[in-house]
Amino acid sequence: MKIFLITLITFNSFCLDKGDSSSLEEKVNKIESTLLKNRKNLEGVERSINQKHEKYLQHVRVNKKLKILLDDYNVDLSREKLVLSKRIKSIKSKMIKAAMLDNDKLAIENQILAKILNKSLKKDLKSLEKVNSKIHSIESKISSFGSRVTRFENESMTISNNLRVMNAEKEKLAKSKEELYLAKDILEDEYLEFKANEEFEKIKQESEQKFISKTHLSNPIDDFLSARQLHKGLEFQVSESSGLKVIDDGEVVHSDILASFGRIIIVKHKNNLRSVYLGDYESNISLNTKVKKSQKLGNILPGMDSKIYFELRKKEKPLELANFYHLNSII
Repeated sequence: MKIFLITLITFNSFCLDKGDSSSLEEKVNKIESTLLKNRKNLEGVERSINQKHEKYLQHVRVNKKLKILLDDYNVDLSREKLVLSKRIKSIKSKMIKAAMLDNDKLAIENQILAKILNKSLKKDLKSLEKVNSKIHSIESKISSFGSRVTRFENESMTISNNLRVMNAEKEKLAKSKEELYLAKDILEDEYLEFKANEEFEKIKQESEQKFISKTHLSNPIDDFLSARQLHKGLEFQVSESSGLKVIDDGEVVHSDILASFGRIIIVKHKNNLRSVYLGDYESNISLNTKVKKSQKLGNILPGMDSKIYFELRKKEKPLELANFYHLNSII
């Protein structure tokens, strides 16, 4: 979740500058290199996990074989103990019977029996020592095997924990990869939209300039003292002798007086054009009046600082009048 938030914050901080389209391509390339690096890291993690898992399976197979051998040996040992126990009981029984015999009558038999028993006992003791030695060796091996089994179990638990952690990291990387691909798609869409808007604005300006260059409109002001570009319109400094005229045939769609700016008249023309006349003048032309090209709209008010603001709109959007009046040799 943290990776996703950081990614989103990073993407939201991107600022598409219309004059810097190459930076968008660099950001997309950086995202692609990050994805490639994450993919390589993920492949390395998967190889490491597979190697550890194979080692763990090998330990398990060895432990199973050792356990089978140990069980077989324990069975053989139990059998040998049982046989030895029976022999010891038989010898003890013979010794007891010999002790119960009359010493005077069976002196020779006792000596012979003693020798036989002595040899038999020595032989049995040697066998018993060998068995004890084998038991001790087996117990040592069992202890060693137990230690190895415990170590393998601990390693198995560690590997299992590592596998869980690696799987969780793998899921995070996969999620991060999806988020990066999504962010890349968003960036590419924004870049394409930016390029489309840029191309649209270019075509729009070209078509607007072609329209203006082919449109022959009269000048709104005669004999102005000076003119400058203001906003997207023109501001003229005028005198009483300056004439305020309609630039083309049309109809008055707005006529009013603004307290801070003077009178305003808006005339609607063909081709979705509207002309705006605002400033220090008086006029008797009322709303819905039909006007002709170059018709006088009103008289300039006397004063040293009389100004008229003129603006031309197409579909309610101001046109760049500096280009228009440059073509018509006004400025």
